[in-house]
Amino acid sequence: MAQQLQNDDNLVPGQTYTFTFQNQNWVLVPSGSTLQDDLVKNAPNFLGSLQVSMGFQPSLADPLATVATVQFTYSGDGSDVVSDVAASMVAAFQSGSGDSLSFLTAFGAAAANVPSLTQNTLSTITTAAGQVAAGVTSAAAGAAQNLLTPVEIALGIVVILTVVLIFTIGKSGGLKTPALSIG
Repeated sequence: MAQQLQNDDNLVPGQTYTFTFQNQNWVLVPSGSTLQDDLVKNAPNFLGSLQVSMGFQPSLADPLATVATVQFTYSGDGSDVVSDVAASMVAAFQSGSGDSLSFLTAFGAAAANVPSLTQNTLSTITTAAGQVAAGVTSAAAGAAQNLLTPVEIALGIVVILTVVLIFTIGKSGGLKTPALSIG
């Protein structure tokens, strides 16, 4: 399994890397081809053999999380560090299609050899918390794998909008009705 890189690690010329980014757009999910086009047009030219894919990777914190996986071969001079390359990719997404993504993690390996974010997060939690947390995280992993259907997502949006509407009407003093005077 591939080892996760630190933000200050230098990239090695000729090596294949996989960087992951979380989509920050709440309404629209960009396609992998749109993000790949952003990188080709706007990122530094030392990113070769680009392959970008979008995936649905729910977590307990964000059950609707979408993640972009960017695999590339680095052809720079070795002076670039993970955080700088990731920042240039985030800027390329923003300046290209206007998509907002945030950097999550990087691996010095091809995407096929990188654990999913859910596996990586659960492994870290399990190691840190020990046997008690192992049972809880395995239940969380099972729950995270149950994907929401489009109907469930639409129903959730309707419920949220209804609650917001009720809250907004309540804050504004409710609906105004004319006063009747009996005289």
